[in-house]
Amino acid sequence: MLTDYKIENTIGDDLEFIFLLFEEAIAYQKRKGYTVWTNYDKNLLRTEMQDKMQYKIVINNKTAIVFSVVYDDPLVWGEREKSDSIYLHRI
Repeated sequence: MLTDYKIENTIGDDLEFIFLLFEEAIAYQKRKGYTVWTNYDKNLLRTEMQDKMQYKIVINNKTAIVFSVVYDDPLVWGEREKSDSIYLHRI
């Protein structure tokens, strides 16, 4: 049961856990034969954290999910990208 949760920016102390989440997700994708992520950019994750664009949801004092907020995604949307949306990314 969801009893206590909060949404807050990630901090430097979260980096090790965030990196572990990415590594576990990549390992899972490999086991299942998915070819979505082959690696991840640690510097990008640090930049998102410094820019206060990366968040975590903490449930009962334990981090449950980490995500980033971006305001455009031309890699996914190409020419249809109009910078009029908010995207939640990651893990």
